[in-house]
Amino acid sequence: MSFLQKLLPLCILGAAIPAMPAMGRAPLDKPNVVIVYLDDSGYGDFEFTGNKNVKTPHLNKMKDEGLFMSHFYSGSPACTASRYALMTGKSPARSGLKRWVLSPQNAEYIKPEEQTVPETMKQAGYVTGMIGKWHLGVTNKANGMDTKSLPCAHGFDTYIGIPYSNDMTPTPLIQQPGDSKAYPSAKVLENPVEQDKLTQYYFNLACDFVKKNKNRPFFLYLATSMPHYPLHPGKDFRGKSSSGRIYDDVIEEIDHCMGQLLGTIDKAGIGRNTLVIFSSDNGPWLIKGDQGGTALPFRDGKGSNFEGGVRVPGIFRWTGVISPGQTNDSIASVLDIHPTLCTLTKQEFKPHGHADGHSIAHILNPKFGGKTIEDDDYVLIQTGKGTNKAMAVHWKNWKLHIDTFSQLWGQKKITDHNSPPVKATMDKPLLYDLSTDIAETTNVADKHPEIVEFMKKKIKEFNASLKDEAP
Repeated sequence: MSFLQKLLPLCILGAAIPAMPAMGRAPLDKPNVVIVYLDDSGYGDFEFTGNKNVKTPHLNKMKDEGLFMSHFYSGSPACTASRYALMTGKSPARSGLKRWVLSPQNAEYIKPEEQTVPETMKQAGYVTGMIGKWHLGVTNKANGMDTKSLPCAHGFDTYIGIPYSNDMTPTPLIQQPGDSKAYPSAKVLENPVEQDKLTQYYFNLACDFVKKNKNRPFFLYLATSMPHYPLHPGKDFRGKSSSGRIYDDVIEEIDHCMGQLLGTIDKAGIGRNTLVIFSSDNGPWLIKGDQGGTALPFRDGKGSNFEGGVRVPGIFRWTGVISPGQTNDSIASVLDIHPTLCTLTKQEFKPHGHADGHSIAHILNPKFGGKTIEDDDYVLIQTGKGTNKAMAVHWKNWKLHIDTFSQLWGQKKITDHNSPPVKATMDKPLLYDLSTDIAETTNVADKHPEIVEFMKKKIKEFNASLKDEAP
């Protein structure tokens, strides 16, 4: 019998610190935070964003009970870079990793001097746990088996998961704390992991973490391994979606598990003390065809800085604090999560180097006050193309591309994602008005030279700021 078949009681995520008596916290006093971060899930993969071929009743309900950010963006169109942005509140261009996806053989990992979200939460007195895909470095021969590459060196008390993408080999399920030759400071629970049991297992861990820590402030980061390819829905979901697509089976299993997690929070009586954030690391992996998601009506997907590659779901639920049924059209991104949590926990946002994210706590509830970032002032620089270079800038309803990339170009079989090949440079950029052209089909740069110059200036300022980063 495999480790995942046993699905043992999950004391491992809650045993590091003994349980404390109930504190009876007020909703705004050190709220619990749960971040659920999918892998390669497109904006159009859900019923609540208009997909009629998939059923996501629990996520629909979560959206209805909270705030939906309709213009929410990942930190990058690729996984490592996006996770760096989430953890630090900084652009991936500042990571020093020089690549947007790390392999199990790469020596690089997130710098120890970076201030991460779990480190901030621990400073505020929280217990911290991570479940799932880390993908910010791993111990290997290239880095001398450096244990500072793994999650527990960056603020997490406990960790269980595959440390990178589920298509990379080997695919071990590891646990921290622990000790093994392959992953010093971690324990190998199963190698290779049985992926068809993985999604439910991750969420079982999450529910157990919530129950064990319900009487004290906690931070939980759950980064699912799917719907990243290869797809492995659980046996109770395989072939059950009405579309007949295995991809939709995976989405419906994730929805079911989200219902279990939200139900556990509510049953524990801490819904009013708990902010739950649901999003994805980047757009869908379109070159996988029927085994990838969809970002329609937006253009392109994973790897691209067109909207389909970087616009992702953004749901925020906090019973009694966030008014239910809200949709907000302000530009925001995962870069904003770290500074927002600093506001909520009364911690200072002091990233190593330059800060890129802004607190959006005032959008969650005006009671939080603080500096309000108006849409006119919010400029989002989007990076990519392997080396995390600046590719595009988003300001108000305008999107300017100074470089372009798509995994679709050259793919003869995949032609239905609004993405014919186009080129852009700083001298000949592409400008789109997203208020009238959400699919980014009509370049209007010649009609708005003043907008182009303003946005080019912002990119130049961003590039200049990179020179100030500590080595």
